[in-house]
Amino acid sequence: MEAAEGDLLIFLDSDCIAQPGWLQAHRAAHSAGYPVVGGAVLAEGDGYWHLVYNLSMFHEVFDTAVAGPRPFLPTLNLSIDRRVIEQVGGLDPSLPYSHDVDWTTRMRLAGYTPAFWPTAVVQHKHGRHSFTQVWQDAAINGHYARQVRLRHKDALATPALLENRQATLLLSPLIAGYITTRIVARQPRTLLRHLSTWPGIYATKIAWCWGASRQ
Repeated sequence: MEAAEGDLLIFLDSDCIAQPGWLQAHRAAHSAGYPVVGGAVLAEGDGYWHLVYNLSMFHEVFDTAVAGPRPFLPTLNLSIDRRVIEQVGGLDPSLPYSHDVDWTTRMRLAGYTPAFWPTAVVQHKHGRHSFTQVWQDAAINGHYARQVRLRHKDALATPALLENRQATLLLSPLIAGYITTRIVARQPRTLLRHLSTWPGIYATKIAWCWGASRQ
């Protein structure tokens, strides 16, 4: 970011493969007046747990989702007008996970609404292929996501339950069930094609709660 000289900064994770028209779609979104733009992730995977991870973590930005404003966006497929970064600042280096939620939430609070643009698509070829890998990642994500959600309680409508670590862990089966049901309700066509992943998605949300409860 410090070395870049252009007016538009585009972020693409090293495990993401841009699909045809990806760059043009990001540029079109900015030409349409959106300063913070997040692209889509294909709802697919190489094997069961690889697919579960993508469905669990990126269900809000599938390429089948509707374009429009979002409370936050992931940085794996993101483009930002330089003036936004100059005003808001960079990523928080103390957050190895959920730094994108914190960053794009700060952008929204500064008046730059993050916009989802589904035609800027990437294929996410991450390296998590086992239950253990997916569980560990979800747990670490939960640990840091809790910090970010408490940091931005009002902006992210954070439930008061998250303030209590013990209650988060004890109620994790109910929390995981609610979130899994909500994922299915928001993306029914996609999730109905992958019925077998529902228990896996549920497990990732248990892991998230477990991580959120840890010191």
